[in-house]
Amino acid sequence: IIKLKEFISEFGHSAVSSKYKTKDGFLLGNWLSKRRGDYSRGELSEDRLRILTELGVDFDPIDSKFRIGIKNLTLFAAREGHANPALTYVTENGYPLGSWLSKQREREAKGQLEQVRYSELKEIGSDFNPTETRWMVGFNELNSFVLEHTHSKVPNRYTSSSGYNL
Repeated sequence: IIKLKEFISEFGHSAVSSKYKTKDGFLLGNWLSKRRGDYSRGELSEDRLRILTELGVDFDPIDSKFRIGIKNLTLFAAREGHANPALTYVTENGYPLGSWLSKQREREAKGQLEQVRYSELKEIGSDFNPTETRWMVGFNELNSFVLEHTHSKVPNRYTSSSGYNL
C-alpha cells in the first residue's frame, strides 16, 4: 500500500502499468495485478478493498477503457449521425476514437470481441466491415446511374443526387 501511495503521489493516479517497477525494484504493477485477481476471485478482504478503492484503484481497467471508448463513440454518433469515424479521427479531448474502433473491429474479426460488446457497438451504429459497405454503396449508386442513364459511362466528377461521388 505504501508503494502504491508513493506512486499516486508521484504520478497523480493509481493506474499502474502491469510491468511497472519502483526505483527500488518493487514490482508494483505485478502486485496490483495480483490484488485485482484477488478481488475478481472474491479473496480480497473488505478492509483492503476499501483502502484500494479509496486510493482510486480500478478493479476492471479493461472494461473501464471500453466504457471510455463507448462514451466517446456515442457522443460522436449523436453529433455526426453515424458511428464510423475515420481511422485517424481523434476527439476534441484527445481520445483516439478512430483507432479504438479499428481495434474493436480487429478483435471481432479474430473472434476476440465479447458478444455483449459487439452488440453495444452495433446498437450505436458501428459498421464491422466498412470496406464492404463502401463498395456496396458505390455499386448501388452505379446501378442507379445505369438505370437512369441506360449506360455505365460515368462522367468525371459525377455526383449522384444523394451526394455520392461516383
